Amino acid sequence: MTDPDFRTYFNRVESCFALKRGQPMLLSPEEYELVEDLYRREIPIELVVRCMDLYFEKQARKKRRSRRPVFLTHLRDDLEELILEFNRKGMGAQRLSGATPGEFVSSRLSEIAVNLERVMPTVADIAREALDAVRELESRCNGMEIDQLESHLDEIADVARKRIFDTLDPELMTAAEDRVRDLMERSGHEMSDDILDRFREEQIMKLLRFPVISLYG
Repeated sequence: MTDPDFRTYFNRVESCFALKRGQPMLLSPEEYELVEDLYRREIPIELVVRCMDLYFEKQARKKRRSRRPVFLTHLRDDLEELILEFNRKGMGAQRLSGATPGEFVSSRLSEIAVNLERVMPTVADIAREALDAVRELESRCNGMEIDQLESHLDEIADVARKRIFDTLDPELMTAAEDRVRDLMERSGHEMSDDILDRFREEQIMKLLRFPVISLYG
């Protein structure tokens, strides 16, 4: 495919995946076809990247880790599940538990609240304000559409993120930079500024143990 928009889409997927798996491997023809299919279906790049996050977080929790290389095609089933959830506006996670929409939302908001109580002390005040906002939202979310609820959570996350980066400890920024640099060296890829910014922010939030404030986990 010669579409320049597809090339941008493909490059972002390839760069993000290289960073995530930490191996300097270009995508195979089969992986290329998968990305092409995702592009044709207009699957948002953010959803693809989020699937990578969830997949590698799941792998990291395993007691026995395989040393075999991970290919993007290994994420195909996970991608389809997340796409289904996205198309159902966050309700797809119900299908395994049989939860009602209200139960699903309540469960996710409770999980976010618990994680906000586990952050590093340096951002405890910011997390507490975010927690108050999440609890207030939970008290009035009955009857609210999922996309509207997610929009409110985005606003809470944006406020918290801005406060964190306005008061960020320079040493923490250095630690995040070191992690990103290490990921880049292991991946062997040159990264665009927006990809680097995203991973730098991700590493900082992980160092602070600050959770993702979203129904999509």
